[in-house]
Amino acid sequence: MNPQIERLQALVAQLIARLEHERSESRRLASQLASREAELAQTKHRLEDMRRKVEALFSASRSGDPRL
Repeated sequence: MNPQIERLQALVAQLIARLEHERSESRRLASQLASREAELAQTKHRLEDMRRKVEALFSASRSGDPRL
């Protein structure tokens, strides 16, 4: 077989392997990003809940609530 054709076939095979690797990495990173976004949303929700509780405590302390 022609050496140039063999070289081109080898390069194409390398490119295909790299493409498959990059696709796999892209899927892995997309999954990781989705997980982090879900964690962030949950953390924001918990932070907002805590903020409301702290604000309620401050409001109660300013109004002289005897339960404090």
